[in-house]
Amino acid sequence: MNFSMKLIKTHAITEFTEKKSKFIGYAFHVESEEEIEEIISELWKEHRKATHICTAYVLGLAQPRGNFDDDGEPSLTAGYPMLQVLEGQDYRQVLLCSVRYYGGIQLGKGGLIRAYTRSAQETLEAAGYKIIKAVGKWKMTYAYHHHGPIEYLLSTEGVLGPEADYTDVVTRVVYLEDEGILSKLMEQSSGQIEIEKLVDCFLDTYQGLTELYD
Repeated sequence: MNFSMKLIKTHAITEFTEKKSKFIGYAFHVESEEEIEEIISELWKEHRKATHICTAYVLGLAQPRGNFDDDGEPSLTAGYPMLQVLEGQDYRQVLLCSVRYYGGIQLGKGGLIRAYTRSAQETLEAAGYKIIKAVGKWKMTYAYHHHGPIEYLLSTEGVLGPEADYTDVVTRVVYLEDEGILSKLMEQSSGQIEIEKLVDCFLDTYQGLTELYD
């Protein structure tokens, strides 16, 4: 399970004007369609005079599912290019909204695609991103005299995990992207290590070690 994806770091708002039409971009972290519907409803209350509020989102982690709404703009010229930006950059659990106030000058299909793509790109840039990795969570148990060499191996391989628990033996929980290191651990300890897989999850390392699940 060696793959990664992006989540936005923070909510963001951007704005620009194209041929007198104002585009206001929003990025939200979301985890459900109900949450998305509520956000869009609130945006319409805030922008009662807007001509369009076009949207695109991707939910899920392991099995992402995306959708979009052109909200009355010509088909595939608004929400769809925004969704392409999200999917092309491997974003997850994010909603993009672009509020348009029509300025009286038609942009044409090509102009609309460029404007909504710009709105998506600039809003994502303003939100920033963090990398989420798919990992296996493993528990290792071994005698004290193996601790130094095992810790050195884990460190050189860049393996992450909380501090070890010291009782009559050493217990260590680690997050592995590549399970190939397991054979190295067995070799390092001459087979005198107990290794148990606990669960598959996603790891957010932006602020500490946070496990995420679909």
